[in-house]
Amino acid sequence: MVVTGCAWLLCHYLLADAGEFGPLPHPLEALWLKLHGAAAMIALVLFGSLLTVHMRRAWSHRRGRATGGMLAGLFVLLTVTGYGLYYVAGESVRAWISVVHWAVGLAVPLLLAAHVYTLRATLRSVRSD
Repeated sequence: MVVTGCAWLLCHYLLADAGEFGPLPHPLEALWLKLHGAAAMIALVLFGSLLTVHMRRAWSHRRGRATGGMLAGLFVLLTVTGYGLYYVAGESVRAWISVVHWAVGLAVPLLLAAHVYTLRATLRSVRSD
């Protein structure tokens, strides 16, 4: 999902052509947006499966609560802002929703890496004790 979002950002902000009446969308922009929407549907299913097993187990073992909770919160925020981008018509509101959506989307891989790293370090210390 990050790849499709980054590809859309690249097409939208860096590869748009200058037209007579303003910027023209890049020809691949619409395709990346459609792929991003499809990836979002898959991500929703994956998040639901994580809720039922992975997150419940980790929560009961008191592991990864901080980074995992932040990841879950950011995923919910991405879902809400993605929904807002699709269904909110007002351009002024849409502009700030867009910035929030892509800023959070770019932060998620960093937080996911921190989550995996801290949990692996925790598991290593538990196994060595």
